[in-house]
Amino acid sequence: MANPAAIITSQPRLYYLDWLRVLSMLVVFFYHSNRFFNFGDWNVKNAQLSEVSTIFENALGVFMMPLLFILSGAAIFYSLKSR
Repeated sequence: MANPAAIITSQPRLYYLDWLRVLSMLVVFFYHSNRFFNFGDWNVKNAQLSEVSTIFENALGVFMMPLLFILSGAAIFYSLKSR
């Protein structure tokens, strides 16, 4: 019987998945940097608040966490698939 560790099938790397993860982390950075300027509650607030900032945060708040969970699940799926 062959050693299961010796039989490794090489899967091509999905670079679009890596770039989606990078872009989602940048969006998370801008989301949290934007929290200083919206009308919602946050630890530190700027003296000047922006309605556009509030709309930006509310729009991202709807789909950002589900997107991060989907990207994380896809990364785990492809990682465990090759083992």
